[in-house]
Amino acid sequence: LGGDGTISDKRANGYLKSLEQLFQREQMNEDIALYSVVYDFGGWDDRNIVFNANNARTHLMQTHKRNVKIKSPLNDDTMNPRYIKKIFDTAFLPRISDKDGKRISTEEAMQNIRKLNIVAHCHGAYTFLKLEDMMTAKMKDLGYTKQEQQQIQKQLLCVAHAPYCPLGISKSTLISFCSAQDDEVSHHNNFQTEIVNLNKQGEMTLSYFPERQGNVFICSSLGNGVEEHNFIGYDINQKGLSNEGKAILALSGKAIVNGVRGSIKNEPLADTETLICGQDDKYKKIFNKIKENGKAIYNKILYNSIQ
Repeated sequence: LGGDGTISDKRANGYLKSLEQLFQREQMNEDIALYSVVYDFGGWDDRNIVFNANNARTHLMQTHKRNVKIKSPLNDDTMNPRYIKKIFDTAFLPRISDKDGKRISTEEAMQNIRKLNIVAHCHGAYTFLKLEDMMTAKMKDLGYTKQEQQQIQKQLLCVAHAPYCPLGISKSTLISFCSAQDDEVSHHNNFQTEIVNLNKQGEMTLSYFPERQGNVFICSSLGNGVEEHNFIGYDINQKGLSNEGKAILALSGKAIVNGVRGSIKNEPLADTETLICGQDDKYKKIFNKIKENGKAIYNKILYNSIQ
């Protein structure tokens, strides 16, 4: 699920190429099928744009009580985009219902959803959360209990890069990777404001913040002359990458590779630490270090908030 510029095959294939190269290095390409979405935003209607991506993302932020408010009325397509249902009907609905449109067993739905692993960039994370909301509503209609819904949704993995969506609200397993110098995404909350300020003061370092703070990895910068917001793939040998930038690419690559590898083996979705580290002691050491960094940074944020 790419950014909001993914409106052509060429742009969608750019994302696929990075994933193909990643899985090729892991010798996994023959075991999986890769798909990338080309968004159909609906064009123009009576001289007005049918879908406004920025307003749609801002509306979602407002819905989840971020510090922003849209004063002008929004059309239905911006609040509930039609393209979301097209993706849902293709990739999600057949995994939670049978050919007659009825619910299947919880165990089967969990196994089906476990086979779906998503990579999102920018607007793609917004799209993911909208798909998740539609999945929640449909499972309720199908008769799944709240506990069953939670069990099924937790088996859905999304690895998000520079996510333009409210964090810490996903019912699925959403793991995000960000740069503190990404000035294209506004989360409209005090957490991002403090991260940016600490980074300007030279106090920010590669950190992991657990689920209650968004299940997010944040670096101070991806590197010199490196795009801080754009999706740059998983090649850690790219020119200009900082050590933190290399780590972000390596950790995010590990998360999606281990997530897919578990799908192939029909294993339940692991927790974030296991997805990142597997059985690799080197990655466990890195993860523990950046988890401690996150605790220290969050304590600074709490301290600053009461001054």
